[in-house]
Amino acid sequence: MLPAISIQAIDDELEKYPPRMAWDMLNQLNSSPILNGIDAWREGFPMLLEKHRKRLFEPIEEQRELTEAMKAVAERPTNSYNYGNGAVHDDKRSQFMLGEERANMLQQKQIEKANE
Repeated sequence: MLPAISIQAIDDELEKYPPRMAWDMLNQLNSSPILNGIDAWREGFPMLLEKHRKRLFEPIEEQRELTEAMKAVAERPTNSYNYGNGAVHDDKRSQFMLGEERANMLQQKQIEKANE
């Protein structure tokens, strides 16, 4: 006779592993003809499947949302400010810069600060 293991105990064990590994383990468990013959497994498996599918795809969704947010910020127009002496510049306080553009901006600010 098989010892009784609760679906919750299996879920708790799967939570200890990274999402991809837990997903693979869950699918391997489900391929067992012995487990598929147990009513509790057949009833509990869809819940486990859904939960660990969400764990698997959650980082992908977070990355997609972050990318969309970054695009929205990058595409937002800047405000131009006119100074009394006729100088005009874009307000970049609400923007972010990456890589070479950021390095160039920091270098320009250092030069401006040194000339003051």
